[in-house]
Amino acid sequence: MLVEAPRWRAAIEVQLSRLTLDAIADRQARYASAGIRGAWLIGYGVPEYEADPALPLFRLLPCGDGRRVPAVVPAVSRMVDGRLGLDRFTTKLLTGEVRFMPAAAEPHLVTVATVCWRCQRDIAVPLGFGNIGGHPVLAPGGFLAAQDVGKVPEVLAAYRTALPTLLLRRPDLAVLRPGRRETQGWMGHCPECDSAISPYRLHRAGGGPSGPTLWRMDGEPWAHDSAPQAAWAWIGP
Repeated sequence: MLVEAPRWRAAIEVQLSRLTLDAIADRQARYASAGIRGAWLIGYGVPEYEADPALPLFRLLPCGDGRRVPAVVPAVSRMVDGRLGLDRFTTKLLTGEVRFMPAAAEPHLVTVATVCWRCQRDIAVPLGFGNIGGHPVLAPGGFLAAQDVGKVPEVLAAYRTALPTLLLRRPDLAVLRPGRRETQGWMGHCPECDSAISPYRLHRAGGGPSGPTLWRMDGEPWAHDSAPQAAWAWIGP
């Protein structure tokens, strides 16, 4: 089905007979070269497909359970229940409510092991937060330095929400609070004697002897394979 609007054209292709992913991608490229945005509804699984913003691919499910229209689900989904009737799906697709969700690992806390300069206790001082998107100036490459956490309200709120759990599982964790001088930014504070420790100075010094450690916001070790995969999804109910 070809849909033409004043400023764009879109093709919705229903493909029930099996095609290879390469064949679908080749046809999609021909749509693109003709200035047509293409979306695919296929009646079979393509396990090798990885969600791609250039190739919107969705599963078309047969009618059943009393339904009068086929249902559509994302070929790769991060939603618990992403099923929509074909009519509602088509409406969302053509009105911009079907979106590509890039793979984005959950934010994590980066700490470094050190010794408190006053009480000589072994502690873990936050150096910053990883996987922070949308802040190219404050968080270049996705890393937000601990001293700047007060400048990004959503990260600060997430840290404050997670702090009780972090301290329960990591009692050696230094707590971030604003420094006495504005130029200091946020400082780590020893959980034993409350002495202030500059994350900035630790970072500049290369961290501790064992290097940085990554933690999920629930206090568990963070692993690179914990990132949810990219997917197509729709907004609204």
